[in-house]
Amino acid sequence: MKPEITSTKLVVQAAIKEQLYVVLVKQLNKDFELSNIATVFLETIAPEFLIVQLEKSIEQLVLKDFDLFLNFLYRVDLSEKKVKVIIAEYPDKYVKEITFLVVKREWQKVWFRNQYS
Repeated sequence: MKPEITSTKLVVQAAIKEQLYVVLVKQLNKDFELSNIATVFLETIAPEFLIVQLEKSIEQLVLKDFDLFLNFLYRVDLSEKKVKVIIAEYPDKYVKEITFLVVKREWQKVWFRNQYS
């Protein structure tokens, strides 16, 4: 993994390059399911649509069921404290920032599992 990954799009491109995009989508689906969230992404979803749909799902969770959102953060292994700071500091773009953190963390899981299994 390269430290210069600074956006959701770059994370997804790295997954595609490593031929792990479908595994990344499966990991997202798994964590949504284990968090009891009825969001499912098709494994054939185009990367740009994955990002848009994930942003919509995260925004809906934040706005409509914050407790479920916090459960999802726990499942993904993101700091609730860090996410609350992002929401407070970036009210106009927090969804994109959180989406980036989610995809980046899920990519880390997929990449490490692929490298060391």
